[in-house]
Amino acid sequence: MSRMKRTVDHGMRSIRLGELFTEEEIDRAYAIWCDWQIQDRAGSPAEAIAKAIVEPVLPRIASATGQENDAKYLAYVLCWIFSRHNGQTSGETEV
Repeated sequence: MSRMKRTVDHGMRSIRLGELFTEEEIDRAYAIWCDWQIQDRAGSPAEAIAKAIVEPVLPRIASATGQENDAKYLAYVLCWIFSRHNGQTSGETEV
């Protein structure tokens, strides 16, 4: 994946994906997202990403952000980034 920087302005501080997820976790989440698109499933792959990728690392994410975080919200953020950048993202991408 390329090293593109992207900021999502949601009224809070920006944080790089690499501060929340490893490159391997981002790649695994992207693979789930791609599989969902290829199979043309209804709805969103966010629940599958939340369960497989985000929930297991929530304690690490809480440590990085200094707050509790919602696994589904973070999974939806990943899906949004993947949909906007078609996989051209990395740990350097800001959210």
